[in-house]
Amino acid sequence: MFQDAIEEFWEWWAEVRTEVATQVRDGALSDDLIDDIGDRVWRIHPELEWQLTGGIDATNSLNLVSGGTRLLRLIAELWRRMGPAADAEWEHHPARLPFGLTPFEMGGTEIDPSEGRFTAKWDELYERLDLTISHPAFVELTDDEARDAAIHLLDGTLGEDAVERWMGILETSTDAGAGSPLFTLRSDIDGMAAAATGESWQRADDQYDGVVVARVNRAVKWIDHISKPIYGELTITALASDDDGLPVPLEQKRIDASVAALGAALGDHAVFIGMATGEGEHTVHFFCEPGDAVEEALRVWREQEDNRDITIELIPDEQWTNAEQWD
Repeated sequence: MFQDAIEEFWEWWAEVRTEVATQVRDGALSDDLIDDIGDRVWRIHPELEWQLTGGIDATNSLNLVSGGTRLLRLIAELWRRMGPAADAEWEHHPARLPFGLTPFEMGGTEIDPSEGRFTAKWDELYERLDLTISHPAFVELTDDEARDAAIHLLDGTLGEDAVERWMGILETSTDAGAGSPLFTLRSDIDGMAAAATGESWQRADDQYDGVVVARVNRAVKWIDHISKPIYGELTITALASDDDGLPVPLEQKRIDASVAALGAALGDHAVFIGMATGEGEHTVHFFCEPGDAVEEALRVWREQEDNRDITIELIPDEQWTNAEQWD
């Protein structure tokens, strides 16, 4: 369904892209062209939005906007992949690009971004930035409107994907003097992102009944792994366990070595999100890319572990709903 509408969009876009570029260069799109673009995007999905901006490398950029909804972001990603390659005139992005700090209206109140400020605290475990966005106009808004306005300010400063990737807890405030100007947030994010690893493991034993040793990778982010829509559970039966059902120390070392070899075999084709050991088993939870590369890596690795009882289950999970068990 999505594919047909996307194919139709790109066929239509090939016919109108030059006219769109001309009208952008002249200063404004006609109402008819705005309606046409909106209608074509609506046919892909009625909740998708669109944006025209200057490009990063090209003169112009056409972008789809998902508003933080994973399904819509996946559709936008498919739209981009099915579209033409970028050229000097046009590039295409599956998320809103930074659009600057221009005034806008929320709940009937005008928001001047130049009055916005922020305070931030880096969460080392989740590798995200907990933010408080302050603006004097928030006093005129409901809590939901203030949050929507804060997200709009962040989208304008960072772009939609960067907000999804780096924003942790978001709070709002009416204290106009608190924190730093919004335009400095980009440099703060860039500095902290440079130190992020995507690997930050935490014990999570309390999420299970019985005697279980569990760990979860709190720093892994769906937005960085859109190309991995397959959820996997790989379970290794321990060859020797203690009375609590946990592998004896030497056996646990062997299992750890096997899991390390698995990670090396899968490489960038997969990401581990959690592990649990109990009841005589060790289970690895991961997301991976579809296709032959993963299947071959798993086959070769399993042949090297032919003395063990191993089960592998792979299921489609584009929105990573199976990761919610670790929240």
